[in-house]
Amino acid sequence: VPSIKSPTKVQAGTMWSCSYGPSTNLNTYIYGASHLLQLGDLSLCNSTEYSLSNATNLTTIKIGDEVHPPIVTTRLNLSNNIPYKNLRTLDLTKTKLVDTNLSLVVGDDRHNLTPALETLKLAGSNIEYLTLAPFTPIVNLSLPSSIRKIELVNLLNLKNLTIEGYDNLENVEI
Repeated sequence: VPSIKSPTKVQAGTMWSCSYGPSTNLNTYIYGASHLLQLGDLSLCNSTEYSLSNATNLTTIKIGDEVHPPIVTTRLNLSNNIPYKNLRTLDLTKTKLVDTNLSLVVGDDRHNLTPALETLKLAGSNIEYLTLAPFTPIVNLSLPSSIRKIELVNLLNLKNLTIEGYDNLENVEI
């Protein structure tokens, strides 16, 4: 495993992995992120910020999961007003975010930030507000009990919707 203290150059078409161990407040910089299709499982990284605004070709973003939820509060920076045209899965299971408003739309005209999104996992997170663009091709959606407002307009492919609890839910737009 390469050292995480020194820069490592990875050539196109090759795979590289790095074991971080149980560290926190880790800053990881990925140059050329717009060329990446996969970034792997980030649930063990425990970074306080994931700035993925240039990684617009990713097919999966996984920051949390049932087994290894992040142990720190995380800031997630997705949008640079450029759509994630290949993103199929966004997994923030049990992730505690600084900003509890997850908006997957761009601008006032509500362009779709994730036009290929099929699975969105938010169970166990602290997300309170969720906005999906109309006609997002989402099939699987799991929401936390902290959810207050959800906008699910014209989600024609939605088949599996799971909400952990309804006590905080105030507004649903369908």
